[in-house]
Amino acid sequence: AEGEHGLGSGPAISRGSTINPKVFDLLAETAEAEGIEYTLEVSAGTTSTDMDAMYLSRAGVATGLVSIPLRYMHTPTEIVDLADVEKCARLIAAFAIRLDPHASFAR
Repeated sequence: AEGEHGLGSGPAISRGSTINPKVFDLLAETAEAEGIEYTLEVSAGTTSTDMDAMYLSRAGVATGLVSIPLRYMHTPTEIVDLADVEKCARLIAAFAIRLDPHASFAR
């Protein structure tokens, strides 16, 4: 289920116009099935991540975005909760295992 945004709240799963809704749904379903607390992050347009370039590649790529909650980004004192890092890794691994090689992510 969705947690409060911040350190210790688990992965932040983004939802927005550049996020494929089927990818988002599979990420959220995977988190819930694995008992991984997550936060919903709303993305309005671009995400300012590498995902933006992938989303626009060729005819478009079905993308999702999982982020690690942090404080003081791009400073010498950037802080994360190591449990959030582990939960993100677990979520992405479980998501990859659930992917069906024949699945269609067309909107």
